[in-house]
Amino acid sequence: MTDFQLIDALRSYLWRRSRIIFTTRLSNLAESIENTSHVYELQPLPENEAWTLFCMKAFRGEHKAVCPPELEEMSRNILKKCEGLPLAMVAIGGLLSKKKNGGLEWKKVHDCLATELKSNDDLGSLRRTLQLSYDNLPYYLKQCYLYLSVFPEDYLIKRMKLIRLWIVERFVEEKQGFTMEEAAEEYLNELVNRSLIQLVEMSYFNRVKTCRVHDLMREIIQMKSREQSFVMIANGTRISKNEKSILFFPDIHGMRVPSGIGRLTSQQKLGSVDVNEDYELDRELGRLTRLRRLGILKLREEQGMDLCYTLDRLKHLTALYLVSLNKTEFLQFDSLSSPPKYLQRPYLKCSLPALPGWITSLKYISKLVLQYSNLESDPLKALQKLPSLMLELRQAYAGEELCCDPSGFSKLKRIGLHELERLQRIRIAKGSMPGLERLDITACTVLETVPDGIENLKNIEDLVLWHMPSTFIKTIERYRGEDFWRVQHITTITRIYKSQGRWVPETLL
Repeated sequence: MTDFQLIDALRSYLWRRSRIIFTTRLSNLAESIENTSHVYELQPLPENEAWTLFCMKAFRGEHKAVCPPELEEMSRNILKKCEGLPLAMVAIGGLLSKKKNGGLEWKKVHDCLATELKSNDDLGSLRRTLQLSYDNLPYYLKQCYLYLSVFPEDYLIKRMKLIRLWIVERFVEEKQGFTMEEAAEEYLNELVNRSLIQLVEMSYFNRVKTCRVHDLMREIIQMKSREQSFVMIANGTRISKNEKSILFFPDIHGMRVPSGIGRLTSQQKLGSVDVNEDYELDRELGRLTRLRRLGILKLREEQGMDLCYTLDRLKHLTALYLVSLNKTEFLQFDSLSSPPKYLQRPYLKCSLPALPGWITSLKYISKLVLQYSNLESDPLKALQKLPSLMLELRQAYAGEELCCDPSGFSKLKRIGLHELERLQRIRIAKGSMPGLERLDITACTVLETVPDGIENLKNIEDLVLWHMPSTFIKTIERYRGEDFWRVQHITTITRIYKSQGRWVPETLL
């Protein structure tokens, strides 16, 4: 007999108008219960109520639930870690009430909360409650969740960044009918459903955009990670000979490429690191010949030659993310004689004098992103023979017209045209982009109407228009717009506009 069958059997013994209250951490389970009249999501305690509860437990006896001034700052820092969770406030407040040496003892609890959770009997109930959620995870989710222990406290984790890291670490199992990214996103959604990951922001298409880990759960998984030698959280700017791979968070710590990084000869991913003005790219990064993913920020024009020489040596790269010091900084790539053969996802965020010739030689490319390029020549002409499945141009073209020839982009599935401020017309010849499924157009403020030839794209399902002028939108109004006939075959047309400081999606078709 299942739990639900047991509950149904008990109904006959209850008084009329009796109520059954379920409590669960699983959000989809709560929503799936039959005859549910209301699902109430427990919210964290408001700040003032949390402070009152904490003081009642931490300052007993002579203090009469009043925090001494000298402990207030530290108390509020500790309370912040509880994040409105009453059980945590009661347990940690009770522990602190027994500390005699004031500020020093309290600081020790704040700084070493994971140790206290592991060893202090006063926190046993809290530890068991938090750990139960982790212990009940299937193995494939445990390793994904433990990996979150590498992120700094209060770090906002982007969905795609996390998904790619899981895939690179080989935590994601192949699933028939799903891409690796889709399978990984299912893992993420399951952790959210179990209330182990907190949603911070959802996308307009109801997907996780950013998320974070509760401070106390982060302490638990860091403790587990150390016990299992899963990861090591390190500080410092030098790399020892014993370390084989490393993950940086330069956006939090402002970290530049550490001295000795060339020793990481087994490193396969190096994401978003800064290089300073006198950094010798080839001397350090050129030695990491097993790299598959590389991201470099704040590149200068004068480093272009060294960068090309370095990339010539990184034969196993599949993803490359390069960002210049600012949007006007030119980067020259013409001297790259032998680009990484298996490069799939180049992301170039820099000003380009011309489209690098080697891009068109990439046989395995699946996604290309150009940002701030401000190219003078139509990039579609040069790129249309690529097997790329996704193309994104953001402030990448300074011309007035984009054209795609017949038979161009035979495998393209998705294209995004963003902030092309001078673009007035798009022409898609019949026979080009036969497999296109989605077109995004963002803030192309002088674009007159939808692409000429869009009516020939028989497989297109989504047209998404971000921050486009009302004159553009009027041209495709249902039955009234002069170009409505061009788009009436598209499954969904979504307009996203700003209203009272918020982005609002509106379905046009």
